[in-house]
Amino acid sequence: MPIKITLEDGTTRDLPDGFPTTQAELDAIRDRALAPKLQRISELEGTVQTLISEKEAIQLTRDERDKEYDELAAKYAEAERTLLVQQVAHAKGVPAKWLRGDDRAALEASADEWLADARGVGGGGEGDSGGGTGDGGGAGGYVGSAGTGDESPARPSFEEAKQRAYERAKNQRKGALA
Repeated sequence: MPIKITLEDGTTRDLPDGFPTTQAELDAIRDRALAPKLQRISELEGTVQTLISEKEAIQLTRDERDKEYDELAAKYAEAERTLLVQQVAHAKGVPAKWLRGDDRAALEASADEWLADARGVGGGGEGDSGGGTGDGGGAGGYVGSAGTGDESPARPSFEEAKQRAYERAKNQRKGALA
């Protein structure tokens, strides 16, 4: 027996065939229509979770590489500074361990300061031409007593040692060529 419905204008009509008559029938139709969409939503949620996991793994890898890059950059900067220190030390004839500074100008200033100090200590005092009074560090350009009153040289100045090494090498070359 067909079901009759009343429309807003007051007329009545029969429900078409197959039209749901109960809430359960209506829910079944809705579930059949939504089932593929719900399945697709579940698949997409799984894909999203997979992508989130991959993103976190990539982030960890990127963080590790950033840390490794920073470590390598620090090592490179230190090696570059060491090279610069060695270059300035060689050019100025000063031991590298006495140089201070972060750039060439600062290192060269440090080398010049060291050389001036070495000359002052080894030169026999202020205004003295190397006679040695005991308060300038000894006579003849030697670094040593530094105001102790001892006139015996403790060791040659860096400049003198460098000059002697140069002379020895020059004599060895002459001997090898003869």
